[in-house]
Amino acid sequence: MIACAAALAMLDAIENDKLLARAGVMGERIRTSLGALAKKVDRIGEVRGLGAMVAIELFKDASRAGAAVSPGRTGKWQARWQRAGTS
Repeated sequence: MIACAAALAMLDAIENDKLLARAGVMGERIRTSLGALAKKVDRIGEVRGLGAMVAIELFKDASRAGAAVSPGRTGKWQARWQRAGTS
């Protein structure tokens, strides 16, 4: 019962404080700033996201020949990202 009351209070806080709208504004600001940085830094590829959740594609070097992190380490997260429809 306490857990339900806590969950309802959290949902009220999210709604009353307009947290979803704020996350959208914050995310757009972050993506815009990182997009501008990506134009200056060759090792940054795509910048994307949803709300305040932001992803940055990084490369080993300016040739963009290889990812900065091996696909084996990021594969499960990339699959989740694609299932969420944000790839």
